[in-house]
Amino acid sequence: RRVHGAVLARNTLIQLTTMYVVLSITLVFLSVCNGQEVHFGKCKNITTQPDFDVERYGGDWYDIEKFFFAGQMNSRCVVATYTLRDHDKIDVLNQDIKSDNQPENITGTAFYKDPAIKSKLTVQLGGSPQANYWIITTDYDTYSLVWSCTELVGLAHAEFAWILSRKPTLADDVKQMLKQRLEKDGIPTGGFYPTNQSNCPYNGVY
Repeated sequence: RRVHGAVLARNTLIQLTTMYVVLSITLVFLSVCNGQEVHFGKCKNITTQPDFDVERYGGDWYDIEKFFFAGQMNSRCVVATYTLRDHDKIDVLNQDIKSDNQPENITGTAFYKDPAIKSKLTVQLGGSPQANYWIITTDYDTYSLVWSCTELVGLAHAEFAWILSRKPTLADDVKQMLKQRLEKDGIPTGGFYPTNQSNCPYNGVY
């Protein structure tokens, strides 16, 4: 019986180890395919912009830096335009120039589910699934720090972050301040990549 129990325990350990390896490989695969930072554990419950003013947030926001995103790493001149419409819904227009110098854009909608926390937006672009779009901090006139996190079967989470600016450039000290804000909440910032905002049209729909 002791031998049988030892064998059973060993087989169970092997199965658990195999499952862990498979899960790790799966998470890496998801990270590469979805272009998001994938980590074990659940999404963090971090504080967002208090008393968020949806109307003031409207207008153009230029993509300055973001976490690695496979579908956009070769895109440049990335800009998002938010327009408030009825019932506190926000129209979203994302525009960029692809690697072949062809313009592209995608439209969508943003909204908040809890009127008490309007900075925790939900965004849906085109036919893609809904995703969190949380405004961590913004001064409305210069910068915005946005974070998104999706839990993966309760075992891990995929997160994404953007540093946005009202202009195509943003001072280095401001970018550093925003990264420190994320690090304060335990979110690594080594995954940020700069967005090329040079030689861009910036005159409405590309």
